[in-house]
Amino acid sequence: MERRRFLKASVSTGAVAVGAGGLGALLDSIPAAASETSFDLETIGVVGSVQSATSEHLVVRTSSGDVEIIPTPGARMYSGASGETTTTRDFLIGDRVAAQGHMQEATLHATSIGSIFEPIEVVVTSVSPDGSIADTTLGPIELKAGRLPYSPASRQPEHCSADIKPRSLLQGLSWQNPASGERYLLVHTIAA
Repeated sequence: MERRRFLKASVSTGAVAVGAGGLGALLDSIPAAASETSFDLETIGVVGSVQSATSEHLVVRTSSGDVEIIPTPGARMYSGASGETTTTRDFLIGDRVAAQGHMQEATLHATSIGSIFEPIEVVVTSVSPDGSIADTTLGPIELKAGRLPYSPASRQPEHCSADIKPRSLLQGLSWQNPASGERYLLVHTIAA
């Protein structure tokens, strides 16, 4: 039996602030910082997969090894699974995340932590009669309005599944749930 994958779509016209303050896939090339014995005031970025998540911290596996990440007070955090959050417990094991902050010894004190969203482009092949699901070249997409991370209310998307028709090209950023394999999509361009 083939498992159906759903993509959660959030439709918007304009740029999307994603993940840890817009870090996204750009931080893939930045290695984890080496351990320091004193507080390093330089901001660094860390990219890796979540190995453990508690309400106080994450352990992230990077290409250089495991790094403990503790959010600073008021840190901006965005989990692909939970949206904007105030706890690191909302990040899933296996989730690819980017974090930015300052190293103190072997711990990153992060001002931002976010799930990594990757660019995606799909063509709609059909839309369900009630407009709730679009079949696409990547599989079915569940059409639901969502909230863009750290954007004011005036820039939040409106549910406009009526604009999605067969042969529409959806371009945006996607996040894949490491536990279920479901893919979620923030759409910011719809072309007829």
